[in-house]
Amino acid sequence: MNIIRVLADAYRRSPRRFTLMLLEMASVNPLAVFQLSIAIQYPSVASFALVPIAMLIGHVAINIRAMFMLAQGSRDIIQDCLSKGPNGTTCLVSELFAERYPNGKETYEDIEKWSVQFGGHTRRKLDEMVRIHVAPDSGIFTCYTRSQFFSSDIFVSSLPREREPLLRFIFLHELFHVLDHIVTRPITHIAAIPAHLVFFLWALCWMKWSYLTAVIFSVTIIMMLVWQGWNHLQSGGLRLSSEIVADASAIIYSSDSDLAHLRANKKLSYLCDDRMSLRDNSARLAALREHIEMALAGKRDELIERSHQVFSTVTPLTLLSLFVFSVILASFNVKLPTQNDLWIAIASLAALILIFKFTSVRYGFVRSQVDDALRAQFPQKSLKRSVQNYAQ
Repeated sequence: MNIIRVLADAYRRSPRRFTLMLLEMASVNPLAVFQLSIAIQYPSVASFALVPIAMLIGHVAINIRAMFMLAQGSRDIIQDCLSKGPNGTTCLVSELFAERYPNGKETYEDIEKWSVQFGGHTRRKLDEMVRIHVAPDSGIFTCYTRSQFFSSDIFVSSLPREREPLLRFIFLHELFHVLDHIVTRPITHIAAIPAHLVFFLWALCWMKWSYLTAVIFSVTIIMMLVWQGWNHLQSGGLRLSSEIVADASAIIYSSDSDLAHLRANKKLSYLCDDRMSLRDNSARLAALREHIEMALAGKRDELIERSHQVFSTVTPLTLLSLFVFSVILASFNVKLPTQNDLWIAIASLAALILIFKFTSVRYGFVRSQVDDALRAQFPQKSLKRSVQNYAQ
């Protein structure tokens, strides 16, 4: 029942954000809303049985795309990094914090509780979610991020030492890129593409076609394209937002002494992302300096709230409401659900599940290749016994 606890907790924190979240979910996978509206108009066992089936069809379609993207991400690790021949060791995040950060054990546990376990609602371990690979003298500093349900990898050429506040900050920044992967990527837009395609095909099969039906359905498709277009445009600005949020998260967990050093460090001005414009890099640096001042002034709680607000909603409430309303409107001139429709829907779901199984096996095969290469090139060793020798 963890999901119920998470939802209840989200509603208590902010009823408005909870409502926006539900609308966002409905717009990402509109099949359930469409079929529920049909069931209310034509109540029967078949009608209501089709509601969860329709929802699952959209959900499975989303996960098929996710498996393809995960497999591609795993191949990227091999092609962009491991194939170039770096060698080193793998260390635990918990060891890194314990050895190289002030109050490292407490910091690790707090990050794990709130950014990985969501306040204790899951038992996921940060050491399981993120793996650190150290390749001395390689010049590597990059991360390959996936969702919270899969392991992510950070590759570095050295680890921060006791008197290197800037490196400690940069590592925290990269770590929070991994932890904030879901909210700092255009995940809504990416996930919606297969669900919207399935909704389009599903709705075509249910329509009783007439001039009025064609007009209403066209309006629904236009709203869907506007929704997709808006989220695609917003995804362009998410890179800047993700940098600002990763910076803010790293600042929250940095000590006052480290922040004071960062404020005075001239190298801070050279922090930039080559994939962002000069304007965006300047905006990021200005936000970084402002957030450092806030933390040093004892306003870390305010900084946490501000970073949460950056991703409170991507799609405007008006657009969300209009799109969901158009989906409901499209369901008002459809055929009566029958038992045959139910069996066809079940067969369609079964076919999609088979495709999902195939893509899952494919991802598992690619991931096993990555794991084998990592074990060969980056064997796991204690930070005290191995990585420390390289880093120093």
